Amino acid sequence: PPDAPKFYLIEYVLPIFTYWLGLTVYWREKTQQRKRQENKAPRTDINTGHLQNIVEAMQSQRLYLNPELTLTDLAQTVQLTPNTVSHCLNVGLGKSFNDFVNGYRIEEVKRRLQTSDAERLTILGIAYESGFNSKTTFNRVFKETTGFSPKDYKNKSQTTLRDDRTGN
Repeated sequence: PPDAPKFYLIEYVLPIFTYWLGLTVYWREKTQQRKRQENKAPRTDINTGHLQNIVEAMQSQRLYLNPELTLTDLAQTVQLTPNTVSHCLNVGLGKSFNDFVNGYRIEEVKRRLQTSDAERLTILGIAYESGFNSKTTFNRVFKETTGFSPKDYKNKSQTTLRDDRTGN
């Protein structure tokens, strides 16, 4: 009806207030989201002394021979937090903890395959003594690292060793 009173509050004020409230919530959420992203940004700085201590402990104490070695164990050995050790390995070496440890284990297996251990132990026996506790993991990591199956690598290295001994 044309004579009905105008409700300015509903027609003008409420829509403007609703629009303002929506924008305020939107900008607040955007600001918080930006802050969360900044906090998640990866740190690229590492303490090279920490990294050096981690590598030295792994090599000198041969920690990789322990099949139950964990990130926490390594961190306790070098007196750092697990997060610090993980960060040093990820940023400083570009490796995860498992890749770091398994790299040492593979090198140990390769070294032992070129010794008399290869004649008295099975490849899997050498793998277990080198710190692996799973045949599947050992085979997968060995193939990824060397490009050969453990058996093919052993045959190749023993052929090379025989050729070196005979002067060929």
